[in-house]
Amino acid sequence: MFFKQLLDKTRSRRPPDAAALIETARSAPEAAARREACRAVVRLAVLQDIAAADTDAGVRDLAMARFRRLLCGQDEQAPPLAERSAALAALDDEALLAHVAHEAVEPELRRTAIERLQHPEHLATCAVDDPLAANRHAAAERLHDRTALEAVQRRVGKRDKGVYRLVKERLRAMAEAEERPRRLRAAADAVCDKLERLGRYDNWSQDQALLQHLDREWAEIETALGAELDIERRSRRERLRADFLSAYEAHAAAHAAELAAAEASAADAGRRAELIRALAEASALSDPDALAARLREIARDWEAVADGAPAKDQRAYADAAAAARARQDQLAAERKRRRNAEQLRRDAEDALAAGAFEQRRVQTCERRLKDLRAAGEVPAATIEAVEKLAARLKKHREQMRRKLASLPERLAELDAHFAAGRLKQAEPLYQSIRATLDHAHTAGLPASDTAAAEQHLKEIAPQLKELQRWRRWGADTHRQALCEEIERLAADTEHDLEPLAHRLAELQDDWRELDHNGAPADDALWQRFRAAAETIRNRCKPFYDAQAKLQAANREQREALCRQLEAFLDQVDWERMDWKKAMRAAREMRQAWAALEPAPAATPGARRRDHRRPLEGRFRKSLRRLEEALDAERERNLAERRELIAQMQRLVDEPDLRTAMESAKALQRQWRPTVTGRKRDENALWQEFRAAADAVFARRDAEQRARNAEEDEHLAGREAICAALEQATARATDADALRKALREQAQQWQSTEGLRVPKAKIQTLSRRWQQAQAAAQAKLEALTAAARWAQLEALGRRAAWCDETAQALVAGTAQALDAAALAAAWEALPAAADAEPAQALEDAATLVLAAAGSDADALERLRTHMSNAVEARRELCLRLEIAAGVDSPPELEAERMARQVQRLKARMSAGSETVDDDADPLALLQRWYAAAPAAEAPDLDIRLKRITVALRPAHAATA
Repeated sequence: MFFKQLLDKTRSRRPPDAAALIETARSAPEAAARREACRAVVRLAVLQDIAAADTDAGVRDLAMARFRRLLCGQDEQAPPLAERSAALAALDDEALLAHVAHEAVEPELRRTAIERLQHPEHLATCAVDDPLAANRHAAAERLHDRTALEAVQRRVGKRDKGVYRLVKERLRAMAEAEERPRRLRAAADAVCDKLERLGRYDNWSQDQALLQHLDREWAEIETALGAELDIERRSRRERLRADFLSAYEAHAAAHAAELAAAEASAADAGRRAELIRALAEASALSDPDALAARLREIARDWEAVADGAPAKDQRAYADAAAAARARQDQLAAERKRRRNAEQLRRDAEDALAAGAFEQRRVQTCERRLKDLRAAGEVPAATIEAVEKLAARLKKHREQMRRKLASLPERLAELDAHFAAGRLKQAEPLYQSIRATLDHAHTAGLPASDTAAAEQHLKEIAPQLKELQRWRRWGADTHRQALCEEIERLAADTEHDLEPLAHRLAELQDDWRELDHNGAPADDALWQRFRAAAETIRNRCKPFYDAQAKLQAANREQREALCRQLEAFLDQVDWERMDWKKAMRAAREMRQAWAALEPAPAATPGARRRDHRRPLEGRFRKSLRRLEEALDAERERNLAERRELIAQMQRLVDEPDLRTAMESAKALQRQWRPTVTGRKRDENALWQEFRAAADAVFARRDAEQRARNAEEDEHLAGREAICAALEQATARATDADALRKALREQAQQWQSTEGLRVPKAKIQTLSRRWQQAQAAAQAKLEALTAAARWAQLEALGRRAAWCDETAQALVAGTAQALDAAALAAAWEALPAAADAEPAQALEDAATLVLAAAGSDADALERLRTHMSNAVEARRELCLRLEIAAGVDSPPELEAERMARQVQRLKARMSAGSETVDDDADPLALLQRWYAAAPAAEAPDLDIRLKRITVALRPAHAATA
């Protein structure tokens, strides 16, 4: 009792101390004191300890009740939510968690408790009874017990569709999960039944694909059932599958054998058809050797596929082979004819080259040509060669006739030489006349033409022999002198070897000259001369050996140059020749050949057997081939470049400059000298081409300057249009004048849009025009708005006069006003431009003036008009507020919403082309003024003022 009194005194004096209060609740000896202290404790942990450890059941119950109340936030002394959430997180008592989930004030705390509940009954209660839908859904999410789910489904009904759908879906899933093993076992049986039917109707490919599908189904069933799939079904499936695979493999092997046989047969048939086609195609070959080889190849291939060939294929092959053999015979005959023609051509050309113009030979060639023509076509080269040989024979016979005609003079000259004893002149003339007579005989001239000359030669033949005998005696005397000189030279051992060798060569040349011009030498003299010459040669052998080595080295180098040049010519591809490299190669070859020293003679008399001459001819022949190719390419390239010059010159007069420029650039790219000529000629050619090109480009430059000047002129014109519009906008005070200026400048701008201006100025100019247009349009809108508002103001002043005057007349405060003064005041007001509202106000003013003139009937009509006008203005005011976006009074919100819905329905039903009367607020404002006079309505005046402020733009007030 003392503690209770003390506690009462303390409570009355100051708030209880928390620590003392907790101490009292924990350890006060009296249970009543502990209960009283528990009622004031707010520490959740303390209350939880007391509820668990106090010896008195009442204290424990009170502490637990206090703990629950504070934890649920049902007491005003409850700790903050964060602290209570922490305390809740430490709890694991299902009943306590259920209490918090049901009774906690904060939804968050209930949600936390729901997320920790395990008992289905508690979760079901929360899913049905929690005030917050999210908490109900969270509780339903944690439910997995069928009974609890069914209870929630029954109780929640349609109060929470989300929870109802969740519970319903979970129950359905449970039912499906319970039904699934049975369905899977039935599906396994169905798979086995399908496996048993596989292969029954010999649809093996289809059944093989179906087996793969059944394997996938079985794998899914086996994965889903796992150990629940019984051994019997597994064994049945494996047995049926193995049986089908065994039967399928047997069918596949048999089918493969059939396919192989069919493919082999088809391949043989195809090969036979291919060989028959090949035979037909071989007949088109023009080379008999290639045709023969192809026929042998086809015959060999046919033997490999001939077995089992149908009669049709055999006949086709025989026909094609016969045609091919006929073609082969034809080609062989043509080849023989070509070879004969070629041989005839070569014989005729050889006769021409050899100068063998024998009539018998020419007649033989002509007969062979006739035979060839009878057999078929003869190459033009053969005909030309034979005809040229016949013509040459004819010409030769004419020459022979002319020579025969001159024989009397030549015979007279021969007689004179004989008479004077001039054997050296007579002998060659005699041989010439003899040759002329022989040529005349071979040319087929008549014997009568040569008989006289032949007789004359027979008569002078003894004289010729006598002169020759005397010449032989003189030659022997000269040879005797040569023998004596060469013997003295052989005995001389003091001179150098080189002059000795040269002198030996000179003496040998003299001996040969005697052999050539005189009688043959006596053998004794020749042996004497040769013995002395051999002695000198043996003495000069070291000199000859050195000269031979030098000559061999020289010849080897020249042969190497010849081989190098010939290899180059044999390997070169003239179609893809680098002509500049070819020119350099020719120049380097000539320089290398000239750089080699000529090899001196190695032995006496070698100057007549010089080995350099064949090499020189060989080198010149090869070099001539290269130079001929270079000359041909030089001429071709020169003609090509002259044609480029002509084309470039024609481009000067080309009407289309763009085409001329592109063509000129293309021609410049085509100017590629390959084999150049003399530098002076090349420079002149290039200057001519360049002058023509410069003329084309000069034309481009001139046109470019003209185009630039034209573009600058167009730019100045368009800039003037922009400046004119900018000035008109700056000076504009009248909307109509500005509209006219804008239209005129826009037309001028549009008329100049197709004109070219400098590309660098296009964007700037376009931006300036757009800015000028935008500024003019903005100024035009401002002037138009200002003009319209000025008209509205004039209309408003007239309407205000009507309203004020009519309201004064109706209120009886305007009795002292004179009707004439009122009429004068009305006339003094500014006129309204809009005809319809102006006329309405004129009628209203007439009525007001009539009422002011003591017309009782007019006054009564004025009252009726004012009453109707104020109602009309109320409707117009609401429509104006909607159009201007101004708030309406609260009591009119429903009517405003209904009107907006009505407008929306009207637009949706009638389409986008429907005219909305409320779209133009200024037209509504005109109707407001036209409704004057109206009864006094201060609320409407206030609303109209707000509407006017909202509608009047700033530029309209200052324009």
